[in-house]
Amino acid sequence: MTFAPKKALIAAALSIATLAGTTAATTNTAQANEYVAGGIGFVAGTILGSALTQAHQPQTVVVHQQPVVVHGRPAAWTPAWYASCSQRYRSFNPQTGYWLHVSGQYRFCQ
Repeated sequence: MTFAPKKALIAAALSIATLAGTTAATTNTAQANEYVAGGIGFVAGTILGSALTQAHQPQTVVVHQQPVVVHGRPAAWTPAWYASCSQRYRSFNPQTGYWLHVSGQYRFCQ
């Protein structure tokens, strides 16, 4: 049970207890029956309403997209990109994405 139905059940129980105390003070049996019937209807409506509300909560769906490949090369930061860059450049740093050129400059692996 989640938080909302518990709250509804507590409110319904308190309402029934209040109605039961009221019916004990009344002398008219028909009036007492009306209070009890009203309390039962309230409880049933509360339980049914909270159950229906919980059943129709929106759900989040996560869709994983495939990496985009441009001109036969894998997209940056994908597992295929790491593998490709590691094979092409011995100085490739997977943490930064750069490799060391013979000129001494670092270049981003593409």
